[in-house]
Amino acid sequence: VDECSHDICGSNAVCYNTPGSYYCTCQDSYISSTGFTWETGVTLCKHFLEELESLTPPEGQSREEYYLNKLNEELANNPDAILSEGAVTSVLTTALSVTDNLSPEEGDSNGAEVASIVLEISEKLVSALIEPNMTNAKIIRTPIMGSAAAVLMSVSGMEKLMSPSFFETENVTEMYSDIITATLPKTNHTELPDPVNFTILHSKQKFQAGLVTCVYWDDKGKEKNWSVDGCTATFSNETHTVCSCTHLSTFAILLQTEEQAEDDELLEWINLICMAVGLAFLGLAILSFLLCSWNPKINNTARLHLCICLFLGHLLFLLGVSRTENETVCAAIAGLLHFLFLSSFVFMLLETLQLFLLVRSLSQVRVIQKEGLRPLYILLIGYGIPLLVVGVSAG
Repeated sequence: VDECSHDICGSNAVCYNTPGSYYCTCQDSYISSTGFTWETGVTLCKHFLEELESLTPPEGQSREEYYLNKLNEELANNPDAILSEGAVTSVLTTALSVTDNLSPEEGDSNGAEVASIVLEISEKLVSALIEPNMTNAKIIRTPIMGSAAAVLMSVSGMEKLMSPSFFETENVTEMYSDIITATLPKTNHTELPDPVNFTILHSKQKFQAGLVTCVYWDDKGKEKNWSVDGCTATFSNETHTVCSCTHLSTFAILLQTEEQAEDDELLEWINLICMAVGLAFLGLAILSFLLCSWNPKINNTARLHLCICLFLGHLLFLLGVSRTENETVCAAIAGLLHFLFLSSFVFMLLETLQLFLLVRSLSQVRVIQKEGLRPLYILLIGYGIPLLVVGVSAG
């Protein structure tokens, strides 16, 4: 028999068939007028906004926080209540809808208070899904006695209430995973004899460099914050992190990065002016080597290409150092800078070798002859070695 076919639950309610019976719950964002018990023909479902408007909270407390406190107290006063899955889903969805009305600022203590209440409500609702039973067993030489059902749950939307700003650190922090809660329903034990491992997926697919930290929500009454006590990150890669913790609580992964220093506009202008002056003199040096007539016995190849590499390297650095948006362009600029400055060092070495050969010949009284390496060899060495190094580095 389908009892739900006659709209037996009334408006704004959902009927669920069970073997030989049925049960009713309010729709999402609707509240039962008779609490957790459903009385056919008596219970009405009204929108939670109507309920909030009818409340008169004490001074200094919002209607949302007052309603959540009442709900939490009602659950605490009925520890043995057994709720259906539909009822738990409806109540929890309503509680989260209430928090959507709040817009706490970053690090707001009221937001942290509401978050702790919602977490308590979530744990009590999950506990209400489990029917208590009695198990008699004789255990010999076992330090840990008894068993319990473990529950892992993730409550969406809690990040705005439990922001990374509640973690005390000098670094910049951001939430790197969903917030999950681990609990043992129908028990009061949170400390564990042995650490338990949690594998938590990262909420961001793109890898970011930084310190991955496993934290838990430490609720000490008026003082609430993220803490690392008893939790360590044992493994982490691009997709997930394994946390080892000695207690059960609400966990998350935070990514810590060093705070970037603010750009100094004066230093930027000084750097720009110095670079421009340097480029101007390097350009004059290149023109001098190219246009002026030199003694054919003097080899200026190394000096000319040293100036060319320095000029191009500084010009590319000036124009492309801030172009980091596109990964391919950024990699190409980095590779070219690597090549140009390596070539500069190699040409410096070759010029030093040229000077050594010239000074060595001064000790002999004879007609000055062309000394040093041929220009072709200088170019092959000056550009070939850096090209090989950059190629190996890129590969």
